[in-house]
Amino acid sequence: MENLSVRVSALWQDRLIDDVAAFDPTHLVSMIDPGKTIPKLPTINGIDRLSINARDHTERNYQYDVDAGLSEIDTFLDQIVQDAILHPVRVIVHCQLGASRSPAIAYSLLAKHYGRGMKKPPLELS
Repeated sequence: MENLSVRVSALWQDRLIDDVAAFDPTHLVSMIDPGKTIPKLPTINGIDRLSINARDHTERNYQYDVDAGLSEIDTFLDQIVQDAILHPVRVIVHCQLGASRSPAIAYSLLAKHYGRGMKKPPLELS
């Protein structure tokens, strides 16, 4: 299970460019605002990538479109977990600031890989 390394990054202050150069990722997950572009990155060729347009909403009562990109993210994270069984995997997950969207996806990946850490879910969904 030690075959998985995850780094949370951001477009802010060119952190993503520095992280890609230093971390040499095998996978990249981009959660970017619609209309934003990712800068040209070093060593970006040959890695598995997923880009999802997802706006970060901080409004208290904002209603999210739950299905927006979730199946794509889930499938990509499952593939990363499978890849980590076969060989070392280094994943960078980034958004604009690295404060909410990317940590949430990174946590989801770690939970898929290592398990939720609970014997049963905290609440039942019907």
